[in-house]
Amino acid sequence: MPLIYNGTTITAVTYNGVALSQLIYNGTIVWTSGYTQGVYYAGTFSNIVTRINSSGALVAAETAVGTARYGVGGASVGDYGVYYGGYTGSHLNKVTRINSSGGLVAAETAVGTARTSVAGASVGDYGVYYGGYAGYTYYNKVTRINSSGALVAAETAVGTARTHLGGASVGDYGVYYGGYTGSHLNKVTRINSSGALVAAETAVGTARNGLGGASVGDYGVYYGGDTGSYSNIVTRINSSGALVAAETAVGTARTSVAGASVGDYGVYYGGYNSGGISNKVTRINSSGALVAAETAVGTARSTLAGAST
Repeated sequence: MPLIYNGTTITAVTYNGVALSQLIYNGTIVWTSGYTQGVYYAGTFSNIVTRINSSGALVAAETAVGTARYGVGGASVGDYGVYYGGYTGSHLNKVTRINSSGGLVAAETAVGTARTSVAGASVGDYGVYYGGYAGYTYYNKVTRINSSGALVAAETAVGTARTHLGGASVGDYGVYYGGYTGSHLNKVTRINSSGALVAAETAVGTARNGLGGASVGDYGVYYGGDTGSYSNIVTRINSSGALVAAETAVGTARTSVAGASVGDYGVYYGGYNSGGISNKVTRINSSGALVAAETAVGTARSTLAGAST
């Protein structure tokens, strides 16, 4: 349940300098810090919505809303997951907004440059979608979308054009990692809420594409992907674009996985490997370690997107 004051969603509460994790009124929890579920959308020509909690369990029945497609980017914007772009026989610039119940929020919109395999992150009040591919062209486009599904000002073009990268919100920036542009990349591109590049790009960790990103603690935590073989690598990156300690390797190796921040974890869902498409859930903490056993829930698919609500 969001905590709203004067029309603004509150994301943190402190008392005497201590960050609170819950607010309780008359014995009822009315607010918890962080997000309570990951909302995973689309993938493999699907319009399925799968909601997963911090225990790796399915939250109620899956729903099906909006335009079926794959290669979308996801971000949390206000109270919604906002999903952008994709492919369904042609490249799309569709915006699909989904609420915490897995329902469609009003009509879909169409904004910005149509493309697939973009990465999303929440930056300020917007979803910021970066990169992608369409018509044999790799993009370095930045598309900013608000909670109404509208384009925020003109698109910008920054950093290294590429596709199949991962995104996460780290500090005040969207931090976009990895990708592909004829070869696997380990580029880190930081973008602010104005759609501008933050300092020089960096290059860290294991080059790969098809990875999932999530914000975990103070880091962006990027999982899985394709290095030429299926990967289960965890790469943690801070707001300066630097690698945080050594990479780890956990869970089931796969590519085209989606990530979302849920509670204290990054929760990564779906993907594919030599065994086919997956419905695996892999939970990773801020140390890059696996949290308990993986689970398997919902409809197996790949090239889907995650957001937190």
